[in-house]
Amino acid sequence: MKAWVGLSLFVVGVGTGAVGTQFIPPTFSSYMPVALQAQSEIVKGTVVRKHQDKERLLLTVSTSRGALLGTFTRQIPEINLLVEEGDEITLGLAQYAPFVHDPSIRGVMKPDHFGEHLKEDLMPDEGDSLPLDSPSTTQPLRSGSDAVDPQT
Repeated sequence: MKAWVGLSLFVVGVGTGAVGTQFIPPTFSSYMPVALQAQSEIVKGTVVRKHQDKERLLLTVSTSRGALLGTFTRQIPEINLLVEEGDEITLGLAQYAPFVHDPSIRGVMKPDHFGEHLKEDLMPDEGDSLPLDSPSTTQPLRSGSDAVDPQT
């Protein structure tokens, strides 16, 4: 009698495990930490088109394996602000498919021309000099005993 109970519990456990691996990850993956989620494939591509409905955001991504349509139903305002057409996006997927629902965004790279404009605005050209009111041109560096504390 005890052997049958043990064997039946074993069979029920194996069946539950087999069914659970198929249905639990898509249902509860949003509640699990990213480190525990089963992400077996990282897909990189360029956002070709972005469309927002009332309850979802659609991103068409051109990848090396073909086009991918990502449907986002969570964090729509945040993703809408972060991702623009022309951006390079990295998605974490359980497996590659042309239609994916709520993939995890692993990274977003803006096109290079934005970075070049920022670099030009922030960095002076080689011929430019420092402004006259710059601390390095108006105050000499002092060290040792002749250094003056500005607070005294």
